[in-house]
Amino acid sequence: MASFPGSVKSFTTKNSGDVIAASHVTDLQDEVAAIEDGVLNGTARLNSSNSTLATLSVAGGSTLAGTLSVAGGSTFTVRPVMPPPHMALVFLDSTGAVDSSAASTFAYVAEGILTNSSMHSTGTNPERLTPQSTGIYHFTLAAQTVAAPTAASILFLQLVDSSGSNIGVRGMHTSTSAVAMQVTGYKRFDALGGYLTGQFLNSGGGSTHSFSSGVGRCWMSMVKL
Repeated sequence: MASFPGSVKSFTTKNSGDVIAASHVTDLQDEVAAIEDGVLNGTARLNSSNSTLATLSVAGGSTLAGTLSVAGGSTFTVRPVMPPPHMALVFLDSTGAVDSSAASTFAYVAEGILTNSSMHSTGTNPERLTPQSTGIYHFTLAAQTVAAPTAASILFLQLVDSSGSNIGVRGMHTSTSAVAMQVTGYKRFDALGGYLTGQFLNSGGGSTHSFSSGVGRCWMSMVKL
C-alpha cells in the first residue's frame, strides 16, 4: 500500500549484488500510481514555497493565508467577495449650538455605521473620526440649522485634520429659512495616528445658532477609497 499522499515513503538503499525482491518493485509501483492518481484526480497536496505554474485552474474553494501577487491580467467569472471598506457615519442625537463668532465642534455620540470600533468613540473625543489604516479617505460633514440664520451671520462648515490643515470649507450667508449645508474633502493618511474633525464657524457676528439632531441632518462620515 502506498504511503503517498499521507506521508513520504521510506526506502532502503540498494547496493550492487543485493537481491531485489518483488516487494521492492511493487512498493515503487504503488508510490508512482498514487502520485499519478493524486495529480490527475486532485487528491495530492501541493506544499511548496516557490512554484511556477503555466496555468492554474481551481475548481473548489480556496484559502490563501499569505500574500498573493498577480503580475498579469486576471479574469474573475464571479465577483470576488471583498471585506467592507473602512467606513464610519456618526451624527448628533440632540440639538447642538454654535456661539457667535466662535468655531465649534460637536460631540457625535450616535453612530449609524462603524466598520471598525476604533474609528470613533462616543465617550473619548467624540468629535473625531480616526482612520485605522493608511490610504486615501473621503470625508463629508453635513449640518442643518433649526431656524433661519440671523442677518449678521455667515455660517461655515470646515473639515480640519489633526495637523490643523483645512481640507474642505463651505459657507452660507443669511437665509429666510433653516439652512442645510454640506462639505466634502479628501485626505491621504500615510501613517496612523491622524484624525479629522468637523468645525462649525459662526462668522460676521450674529447670535448663537442651534443645529438639528438626527442622522439625516447633522452628521459626519468617513469612507476609505
